[in-house]
Parts: sequence; C-alpha cells; structure tokens
Amino acid sequence: MPNVSGMIQALYCDVNTKVRAGQLCAKIDPRPYKAAVDQEKAVLVEAEARHEKYKAELTAITVQLGLDDGNYTEIVKGDVQSGDELIISEDGGMRR
Repeated sequence: MPNVSGMIQALYCDVNTKVRAGQLCAKIDPRPYKAAVDQEKAVLVEAEARHEKYKAELTAITVQLGLDDGNYTEIVKGDVQSGDELIISEDGGMRR
C-alpha cells in the first residue's frame, strides 16, 4: 500500500472526543493515493508484459535446444556420416 500524504477534507472528531475502534475521524483527499495506486498498477502491467515476453523467449530457446540436442544425438549415433551432410542454417539450427 503506497504511503502518501494528503489534505484532510473533513473532520468527524474533535479533541478529547471519545471514539470507538474503527470510527472514522477524518476524511483525507483520495486523489494522491489513487494516483499512487494507478502508477503502481501501470508498473505491474509493464512487469507482467516483460514476464510474458521472457517466458516466450525461454520457450523458444528450450525448443531450439531440443532441436539442437536431437541433431547432436544423430551425429553421435552416426546418422550423419560426415560434416558435409550437416548444414548449419543462418539461425544457428542444424539440419541434414
């Protein structure tokens, strides 16, 4: 919860007035608080978007690593007879 200052809009209690727990004694202008909350919500939305982007990048890298691992396995097993049979594409992926 943001800690913001604000102007008092109304006082419902006076000095030496007996009050009960939870009783409203003053109303503070909510605009600075609302602005701080809105700003933090925007920061959260931006962070969530970055998180989704990084998750997608991780998925793509994981898939690529799986493909590269499969090609490596083919090489080790001897399915590729020579380096001439293996073509490395511009994006770094290997194919036969």
